[in-house]
Amino acid sequence: VGTDFRAAAARVLGVLPGNILIGNGSDDILTILTRAFVPQGGVMASPTPSYLLYETLARLQGARFETVPFTSDWDLPAPWPLKGANLTFLPNPNSPSGTVVSNDVLRRLAGELGGPHVVDEAYADFADTIALELVREGLPVVVTRTLSKGYGLAGLRFGFAVADAALVEHLVKVKDSYNCDALSLAAATAAITDQAWLADNRAKVVATRLRLAEELARLGKHIKPRS
Repeated sequence: VGTDFRAAAARVLGVLPGNILIGNGSDDILTILTRAFVPQGGVMASPTPSYLLYETLARLQGARFETVPFTSDWDLPAPWPLKGANLTFLPNPNSPSGTVVSNDVLRRLAGELGGPHVVDEAYADFADTIALELVREGLPVVVTRTLSKGYGLAGLRFGFAVADAALVEHLVKVKDSYNCDALSLAAATAAITDQAWLADNRAKVVATRLRLAEELARLGKHIKPRS
């Protein structure tokens, strides 16, 4: 259940412990969501290019995987052309481009889809825009997070989702009984509690990103302004 971690994460994120589902890395969370929402022969969707695991999960589930290209400016097309998917994934910030779409765009997408929408925020610790407020607003959005990036704990294998509490109750029925061990739970709780360390690490990564962007711009490359 991860009671201590859920309580600590809830304090940090401004949600309730009942809004949080824990997993063996965010990939485990994505697998749980796929099992819960996508029937065999169903449809999963995401923009492209994006995280390759989404298509793998669709194949394992016996589902069809559909993609929608980002626009030339790395935004989402309006209106979203693929309606009715059983589950839609959106990595934000996107992997591999590092680009971000705004919460206003995410709200519009949630209204257009007519089905559950997962905002995969693996890199949210380095972004200025996060989608947690969409969950607080009651939109059909699940936000997934990992400790592998901003917290530098990829080997720990710990991730979590933030969603409507009633939905989390049902997702718990789908996950493996003991998908997180005592050591990972203790380490994850300590990590998310130490927000000063995260802020310091984030500042270093953002400074490096800025320096890289400046050098690429000096070489004549176009860098999309961050949202």
